[in-house]
Amino acid sequence: MTPSYVIPPLLGIPLIGLALVRCDDPWKALVLRSSLGGFASLLFATYGAVDVAVTEALVGTLLSTLLYTVAIKSTTTFRLLQHPQASMAPEQEQQLRRLLSMVGLRLELIGIAPSSATGDLHAAFIRNHENQPTVLIRHSSLLAELTARDSHAVREMNLILDPSLGSR
Repeated sequence: MTPSYVIPPLLGIPLIGLALVRCDDPWKALVLRSSLGGFASLLFATYGAVDVAVTEALVGTLLSTLLYTVAIKSTTTFRLLQHPQASMAPEQEQQLRRLLSMVGLRLELIGIAPSSATGDLHAAFIRNHENQPTVLIRHSSLLAELTARDSHAVREMNLILDPSLGSR
């Protein structure tokens, strides 16, 4: 017979697991994943498996949370190259930040193109032949997602797919 004090962890694990599967935001999913490990640790401890509970708490909750934090932080950064003398207007930068935040990305402006060893470049800010500000995006799926979310802002900011990637 299961003691009554085990009921909350037993109910919490599948509920948190369901919320974790349905979560779109990676940071919220990380919090849910951490709480899932905490509930599992409680459950193991209540059944007398203290060594398993400690292992789950240290590895399954603490270590994995740290590793996921690093992974999420490095994959949710949108690196935009812009020349220091032809930089983006502050209101356009704010609009791009708002647009990127809708898909869970944060904008990082860089002045020098990174080498392949230090990171990937996702877009470049240029002025086209008519001197209009243009953002050349290197990922077609991201441009499609941004267009689906706010096509007016994409047109207004002149976000286009980098033409040098056409043959890829």
